[in-house]
Amino acid sequence: MGGGTGPLSDIVIIDCTMALAGPFGSAILADLGADVIKVEPPTGDMSRPSPPIPEDFINPNEGKAGVDGGCDFGGYFGSINRNKRSISLDLKDEADRETFLRLCEQADAVLENMRAGVMDRLGLSYETIRERNPRIVYAALRGFGDPRTGESPYADWPAFDIVAQAMGGFAHVNGPRGDDDRPGGGYPGGASVGDLFPGTLMALGVVAGVHHARRTGEGQFMDVAMVDGVNLLCESVFANYGSSLRHQLPPRGKHHHSLSPFGIYDAKDGGVAIAAPTPAQWEILCQEMGRPDLVEDERTKNFWSRRENREFVEAVVSKWTGAHTRDEIVEALAGRVPCGPVQTAADIFESPHTALDWTGKVRSVRVNDHTTRWAVDDVISVVEGAGENLDIIILPKVKEPRDIWFFETMLDGLEQKLGLDRGIGLEALIEEAEGLANVEAIATCSDRLEALILGFGDLSASMGMRFGHELDKDYRYPGDMWSAHRVRMIAACRAAGIDAIDGPFGDFRNDKAYLKQATYAATLGAVGKWCIHPNQIPLANDVFAPSPREIEQAQKMVDLYNESVAKGAGAGGKGGQLVDAATLRIYQPVLDRAKATGRL
Repeated sequence: MGGGTGPLSDIVIIDCTMALAGPFGSAILADLGADVIKVEPPTGDMSRPSPPIPEDFINPNEGKAGVDGGCDFGGYFGSINRNKRSISLDLKDEADRETFLRLCEQADAVLENMRAGVMDRLGLSYETIRERNPRIVYAALRGFGDPRTGESPYADWPAFDIVAQAMGGFAHVNGPRGDDDRPGGGYPGGASVGDLFPGTLMALGVVAGVHHARRTGEGQFMDVAMVDGVNLLCESVFANYGSSLRHQLPPRGKHHHSLSPFGIYDAKDGGVAIAAPTPAQWEILCQEMGRPDLVEDERTKNFWSRRENREFVEAVVSKWTGAHTRDEIVEALAGRVPCGPVQTAADIFESPHTALDWTGKVRSVRVNDHTTRWAVDDVISVVEGAGENLDIIILPKVKEPRDIWFFETMLDGLEQKLGLDRGIGLEALIEEAEGLANVEAIATCSDRLEALILGFGDLSASMGMRFGHELDKDYRYPGDMWSAHRVRMIAACRAAGIDAIDGPFGDFRNDKAYLKQATYAATLGAVGKWCIHPNQIPLANDVFAPSPREIEQAQKMVDLYNESVAKGAGAGGKGGQLVDAATLRIYQPVLDRAKATGRL
């Protein structure tokens, strides 16, 4: 049922969760490549109308998205249900229940976060599903767990994030220091940690359960209690109270209970985090604050003294930070003492850490091929989402020109609808025997086409190639078995005026083999080779970017040709070497590649 990529691309998940905790966990699985099928009731997930709401939002009570126009979910729902497929089933209906069970027969895991007993009463308990699929991993995420794994007096209680934060101990240790004696006190976290962390634990448990099932052939029931998950998150609370001292940690405030300095300090223009618990970090901080005396001061000379005199340490550091801006503080400490500004969402969007530098880069997205059910949705999603930021769409398994035209027609309409000023280019993967047979026609079929890529894995399968003898040097194919295929595609690309790119090499740990294949491709005229791992990028650059010696030779030959032309001759020579227009065609691209790769 899958079609994605990633380490979990061979796992199928049936996701009955709603709200935040469960969908967040299943979204992590989907991000890692799992085929997550979200099951919603006819009325939809309760979080669909949650803000932010798009301008074309259509309330489910007023119409149906895709029929009456508009979008039937907000940004919140989209953020935690990304990368999933969806089906609407009424689990109270007998036919829909049977559909659900048939899905479970083909799945690796089922996720749900309903109150204990709801799925049992619907006739869809773990035991029922296990009869249809003994390898199933059934993951339940509830406020206080499931009776199958342990009784709780609160098992029937509903729970949301705020309840898990409160009863799990997280809310108590939040908030201003000194509020520990206030009856009923506590502050919730700014993020919904009572949902997010239990959802993450569920995702981890599912991966472990599926691993176990594939190793043993046996599925299992697992549950995550949201309150228990928050207990785990508050490890220091229980480490302190669980000791023989029964120490009750008070609300933390802006600073750590044990480490000092280790907290958030006020600067002129906001907050800044500083953590200097080690001797070396403390000494650097003291030097920057203009207080080198504190390195040997009895109150601050070591970890224990600073811990005992936390208020003094915090006052000294606060006095220094209050006299400077966040940027000034970070500039003084960055790279030597752990520090960083307290950032808003706007700050994060503008941060050089999170912002991608696209200068001189081509932004491309590979979509599913036109024969799959996902192709149209892929193109619509990436074009509407990226707009002018998208340069290239990569098309897999292209066999003939009309495969290109299928996407070209879609792009024509989308660009006109969205008012995009420039056209989005296409690159086609030649990875089928039929595609290689039609490569000349494909190369010239569209003005949008910028490159062809030779894909070896699927191509070798479609060609019926055998690799067993490659393991025995006595029977190994003499030479490069891909040479003929490379030459044909590269020639077609050169004739059409587009780029020829060599396909990926799967073993990213074998640098020598990658370099060998890249060198073969470069020798035959390919302009680059796909990298599937960061380790391969410098290898490709070394092969396809000209060496200093090549650049020097190319510059000399181009200069000789230009000198001949300036003298009115169509050709010239020096040292017995002929220099003519053909020479220019050979050496000018070398200089062009040198400029493109920053070597000239």
